[in-house]
Amino acid sequence: MTRIVVDKEMREKLLKSKTIEFVDDTGAILGAFISRQPVSYPPGVIPPISDEERQRLLAEPGIYTTEEVFEHLRSL
Repeated sequence: MTRIVVDKEMREKLLKSKTIEFVDDTGAILGAFISRQPVSYPPGVIPPISDEERQRLLAEPGIYTTEEVFEHLRSL
C-alpha cells in the first residue's frame, strides 16, 4: 500500500468533509477520501454495532487489502 503524508492544511481540509473526490487537472476522477471520523447518531438511534465491536472486527486477522488478495491470486 502506498502511504501519502499530508501537511496540516490538507489534514484540516480532509477532516472537514465526510467524503472528498480527488480529480486531476483535466477533471478526471482519481479516487475518493472517506473520513474515518466517529459517526454520531441522533438521539434514540441505536448504531448497528458499537465502536468497540467495530475496532475488534478491524483488528481481527483475516482482513486483507486488495493488493494482498491480488498477490495471493497471482501465486495460485
